[in-house]
Amino acid sequence: MRLTQSVDETKRNFMKWWRGEDFGRPLFNLTSRPPRPPGAPRPVRRRTAGQPFRLDAAQRYENIKRNFDESTLYGDTLPFTGISMGVGCMAAFLGCEPVFADDTTWMNPIVDESVGISSLGRLTYDPDNFWWAEHLRETGKLAKLCRDEGFIVTIPDILENFDILGLLCGSQNMCYYLMDEPELVADYINQIDDLYFEYFDRLYDLIRDEGGGNGSLFNIWSEKRTLKIQCDVAVFLSPKQFDDLVIPSFEKQLSRIDNSLYHLDGPDAIRYLDSILTLKNLKALQFTPGDGNPPPEKEIWYPIYDKVRAAGKSIWVYATGDDPIDDSRKLIERYGTAGVYLLYRNQDEEFAKRLSDAAYNGFR
Repeated sequence: MRLTQSVDETKRNFMKWWRGEDFGRPLFNLTSRPPRPPGAPRPVRRRTAGQPFRLDAAQRYENIKRNFDESTLYGDTLPFTGISMGVGCMAAFLGCEPVFADDTTWMNPIVDESVGISSLGRLTYDPDNFWWAEHLRETGKLAKLCRDEGFIVTIPDILENFDILGLLCGSQNMCYYLMDEPELVADYINQIDDLYFEYFDRLYDLIRDEGGGNGSLFNIWSEKRTLKIQCDVAVFLSPKQFDDLVIPSFEKQLSRIDNSLYHLDGPDAIRYLDSILTLKNLKALQFTPGDGNPPPEKEIWYPIYDKVRAAGKSIWVYATGDDPIDDSRKLIERYGTAGVYLLYRNQDEEFAKRLSDAAYNGFR
C-alpha cells in the first residue's frame, strides 16, 4: 500500500472538511489499482458454515490486505474496511432472518400480518441474538487484525428509525400501519431510537482509535463519534409525516454523534431536503441520483448542493462521470474548495496521477 500523504495529515483534513474550513483544495478520495491480468482467477470467497463471507473477519482481512497491497492511495484516501451482513443489520439483531445473495442481503419481515404491527411485541436488546453475536465477535477479530496494518474498521450499516421498521414489517405493511395505527408506529420508532445505541456503542468501543475517532460507511472518518444516516423509506411518507416522525428521531440520534453525513437517496427524496437541513447537528450531505440519472457531480444537481452549502453544511460528491477533472473543476468554481469532499472510481495509474495533481492544485 502506498499513500501519497501521511495518515495524520489526512485526518486533519477530514476535520477541516467537517468544519467547512478551507485548506486550499477539496478533500478527495482516489485509488489506483492494477487491473487483474487477462485470464487470472478471481479471489475465492471462503465461506464459513452459518455465516456469509461478509461476516468472516479473516477473509475480510485477507481481501483488504491484498487490495491495498496492490494500490496507491492518493490524497485523503484512508484504508477502510468493515464487518457487515449488509444494509440494516439492526433488523437481524431484532429477529429478522437474513437472506444472502452474492452482492446484497434481504431481510425476511417478522410481523404477523394477520395480527398487525402489534405482533412485533416490545423490541428489546438481545445479547444472545445469533447475528448480533457474530457481528461483535468478527468485528473484534477484524479490529485486532487491522490495528497493526493501519486499516480503519468502520461501523456496520446498522440503520435507524423507519428503515428498520420497514424491514421488520415490510415496507408496504408499514405504510398500512402508518395510516391505521400512527400512534403505535410512532411508539415503535421511539423503541428503535432507544435501542440504536445499544448496538452502536458496543461496536464503537471495538473499533475506535486511541483518540476516540472512528470510521463509517461512505469513506468518512472523524476524531470523534461519526456516522452515516439515512431514511430511504421516506419516499413512502408525506412531508408532514417526515417532519413529525423522522426529524425528531434523527435529532435524538445526532445528539449523541459528533460528526454525521446524511445519505439522500434518489430524486424522490429531494422533497425532504429542506427538513433534513434543519438538523442542527448534521454536518454533511451526500446525494445519490439513482439509476438512469446523471451522475452526482453534474450541474442538474447543483440546486441540492446550493441549499446544503447555504445551510452551512459540507457536501460529499461521488464523481462517476466520464470527465472527472472537468466536472470537478466546475464544482469547485461554484462552491470553492471549503467543505467539498470528492470521491472517484478506481483509475489507472497515469490518469490517477493527473487527477490527483489537479485536485492538489484545487482544480485551478
